[in-house]
Amino acid sequence: MSRTFFVGIDLAWGYRRPDGVCVMESKGSQVVLREITLSQGDQALLSTLEGYRSSGACLVAMDAPVICPNTSGARPVDRVASKWFASYKCGCYPANRSQHPRPPDLARKITQLGFSLNPSAKHSLFEVYPHPTMVRWFGLCLLYTSPSPRDRQKSRMPSSA
Repeated sequence: MSRTFFVGIDLAWGYRRPDGVCVMESKGSQVVLREITLSQGDQALLSTLEGYRSSGACLVAMDAPVICPNTSGARPVDRVASKWFASYKCGCYPANRSQHPRPPDLARKITQLGFSLNPSAKHSLFEVYPHPTMVRWFGLCLLYTSPSPRDRQKSRMPSSA
């Protein structure tokens, strides 16, 4: 029976914080959770991916740019997505290689492991942007801002129920 692994990477765009990794495996008509973990640094993440790639088909979804040819500014796709979802306060970071080199560098390292940017390949890597998906599918609008001191104070107060 062939095995297929689905790996989701919540990438920390820098090196100080760990990356979130979730791995699921198809088992017949079901998908089962294999692993949820934090991974610190590129080498640890690459080792995890190599382990699953060598055990079966492996599809990797990363919430960061896998193709980023521009050295400054924003990619055209980021500008379009930000325009489409502006009313939801859901925009893309201006991804470029000079300010955020880790995502495209890591994507290059992942392809060197044998992953393809072709989504129909046995081992593939592709970019996802979860926030617009949550807006469109579930009607959720998550604001990525730090709470104000007043809001933090409110969250510490016991509720009167």
